[in-house]
Amino acid sequence: LVASMSSDASARQTAEAQLTQGGTQPGFGVGLARVSLNQALPYGTRQLAAVVLKKYVKEHWQEGEGRHVPPQTSDEEKAAMREILPAGLGDPIAKIRTAVGMAIASIAAWDWPHAWPALTPTLLNAVKARQSEDAVLGALRCLQMICVDMEEAQIPQVVFSLALKRRALAVLHSCLTTLGMMSAAKQRAVRDLMIPLLPPWLDFFSRALATAPAADAPEQCSFVLEALRCLAPTVMYFAKPAGDAILPPLRAAATLFHALAGAYEANHVDAESDAERDRRVCFFSHRDGEDASVAHVVLQLLELVMTLVEHPRLSATLESGLAEMIYRAIGYMRMTASQEESWGDDPNQYVADEDDDMSSARATCGMLLDELVDRFGDDAQRALSVAVERRLSEAELARANGEANWWKTREATLLAVGVVSDALIEGEAAARSENVAPSFAASVFLANVLERDLSSGATAAGAVTDGGESFLRGRALWVAARLAPGAPPAAAGAALAAALASLRPTASAPLRVGACRALAQYVPLAPKDVLRPFLAPAYQGLGSLLESAAGSTAGAGSGDALEDGYAEDALHLVLEAMLVVVKADADAATQWSSALAPATLRVWAEKVADPLLAADARDVLEALAAVPAEAHAAHAACFRHVVAIALTSDDVGALQSAAECLRAFLRAGGDDALLWGVDGQGGGGDVLRQYLDAAARLLSPSLEDGAAVFAAPLLGQMLRRLPTRMAPVLPEIVSATATRIRAARQPNLIAALLSEGADGIPPPTTALELVTRLWIAHQSDVQGAFDIKLTTSALAVLLASGNPTLGSVGVKGEPVAPEGGGGGQNGGAAIRTRARAKAAGPEKFSLAPLPVKMLDALADFVLEAQEAASAREDDEWED
Repeated sequence: LVASMSSDASARQTAEAQLTQGGTQPGFGVGLARVSLNQALPYGTRQLAAVVLKKYVKEHWQEGEGRHVPPQTSDEEKAAMREILPAGLGDPIAKIRTAVGMAIASIAAWDWPHAWPALTPTLLNAVKARQSEDAVLGALRCLQMICVDMEEAQIPQVVFSLALKRRALAVLHSCLTTLGMMSAAKQRAVRDLMIPLLPPWLDFFSRALATAPAADAPEQCSFVLEALRCLAPTVMYFAKPAGDAILPPLRAAATLFHALAGAYEANHVDAESDAERDRRVCFFSHRDGEDASVAHVVLQLLELVMTLVEHPRLSATLESGLAEMIYRAIGYMRMTASQEESWGDDPNQYVADEDDDMSSARATCGMLLDELVDRFGDDAQRALSVAVERRLSEAELARANGEANWWKTREATLLAVGVVSDALIEGEAAARSENVAPSFAASVFLANVLERDLSSGATAAGAVTDGGESFLRGRALWVAARLAPGAPPAAAGAALAAALASLRPTASAPLRVGACRALAQYVPLAPKDVLRPFLAPAYQGLGSLLESAAGSTAGAGSGDALEDGYAEDALHLVLEAMLVVVKADADAATQWSSALAPATLRVWAEKVADPLLAADARDVLEALAAVPAEAHAAHAACFRHVVAIALTSDDVGALQSAAECLRAFLRAGGDDALLWGVDGQGGGGDVLRQYLDAAARLLSPSLEDGAAVFAAPLLGQMLRRLPTRMAPVLPEIVSATATRIRAARQPNLIAALLSEGADGIPPPTTALELVTRLWIAHQSDVQGAFDIKLTTSALAVLLASGNPTLGSVGVKGEPVAPEGGGGGQNGGAAIRTRARAKAAGPEKFSLAPLPVKMLDALADFVLEAQEAASAREDDEWED
């Protein structure tokens, strides 16, 4: 092999003759294979060995075939070559992989699949395992060459049924996904590999998607599902090399998107009962446990459409059919029979699915509409307007014809408008400012909803609506809340009246959820004279829901979930609406607080470990405490319980809630709060001592570091509201704070404490030295605009005090160069390498006066603020 590449013609000819003669000797093929795979040999020698091996296979492998030259390779040698050659497909040199792949493809033309059944699993496992990019590329390239050389006689042995086709498509999907991820780093190699492969694949996808699968043919559903899964990464990663060949399968997918609407409606939307739905909806479980149905195919189609929307070039293909696509998407958003059954009596499930569902066709269509409006702007809004009119007209016609599920079409239409409400409101406001007609008249749509779905004549006020109409009315309240930011003031009264009529505990879950959302949006928008008549009914309705929740809490064991349907998600909406109502009018809050505060406190006590619900209940309590006339009553109802939690709980969330409630009492009552007593009647103990005990508990080293974070705001509030009362106990506060800092476990504090005595700085002898050293060392670690302003302002105030004690405090200064350590270039300090650090020992620092370092920190803050302001100006200029 080496001699055959010699520049000496005589030596080269002799070597070539020897290679030709070697083909007649036993073991010659195995020897060539081993040379080609030996990475210790020169690249040229290995590549030549692989080329000669391919020639050897064509001439000696199968007697009676092609250009056969005797003798035929023995069965033992064939088996050895089949065993060792696949390893070369993972070689790091691309040309070696290709040469080995050509040799394997030549052998496969005679031996696969009957004599080499392990070849296919070997190649596919290399793709699935993804152990290296080289192995994946080599296996795929080899598969391509095998397919090119495959004869018709081999095809019937590998293509039998839809099940096998589906499995093949699943493998192809894995390959496409892997290659797509590799294309960023190996763009040219992947592109060159894919260009000849894409046209036949895309043609196959077109044929696979040409016929809509029947709902009672699950094998067809699974086959079409896999074809769509393969098409999605092809669009995402390989649309450019595919060129116009990608358009036919996309057109087939678009046709399928519309063709499946009838089957989806019949088998998922209009099923009359569980038994009927089970009869109609046929599922097919794959061997890997996955189910396939028309609904799954629709979901995959929606994902493909969303991929097209995000594609910079192919998104233009959707523009001409926006109205029809949105119309069809609204149809797929209709509530299924299973969703109707699940949500009917479970408000928590209803709210959770509304907020968190990301996998159903209903939710995916909502995300698609949002993407379309964001991508196509006014064109999408005009298309939505057309589609909404069509769907609303269909719903009215279905109602007139007595169809039981007519309301699902209208409910889905309201949902479609609500999910893109922000863009619709902004578009209408922009059109109004330019004195032109909006692409979608959101205010007109809202007026239609208020009149058609929420007026007193639409449904008996306060009645428990039957069946689907409760979902429709609840959705109407929801969309009215979504459109509230752009609603005219006159709409507030009608929306509030409809919400209050649906707020009774006996109302169905969708009505209560929609009512809470509408109240939260329209109470702040309503004029005072319009709002005032609704406040008492709002307190009654929300209070009854809250009392029901609190009652179930009292009857449950500690830590149990709320019963009677008032679980976390639904309770959050009740508290959110309650907070808005409390803040709307102080007089009404004063009148109703005595009934509201105990129930809110019980909910807070039960859910104090839940950071979201505890925060909601705490916000309501703080709002009540902020009402001047009610601060005393709130203090009487809550203070002792809040202090008990602060003194006994170990939960950081509970301690945070307790600290914030205590701060709210201080803000509302100030000095007067100390006279109310622990029991609210002027007795029960020293109120100030209770505040101090709570703060001391938060600073206790036995608690997590996170608990100490909430002590600082509480102590700050005490110093601001009770300055004269706090002066005598300042030494206690300083002592507790210093002790907590010493015991801190947070990484930034531990690093500062461990370095004491090892950096040339004497250990602190006073609390002032300890605190200021840590403060200066970690001022740069402070995050958040408010905290940065707070700490820098405090530094400035401390520096401006002119206290001579500050000058006597020494803090860490600049690094001190070691003696005899030499200097860097131009007399500068030498770079501290590992060797120098090991020789010199721990790094030493100079002792700098505290005022100097304080000025440094303040100067850094000023420079950063100037840079931020300059950056904002640049951004505004670019906009």
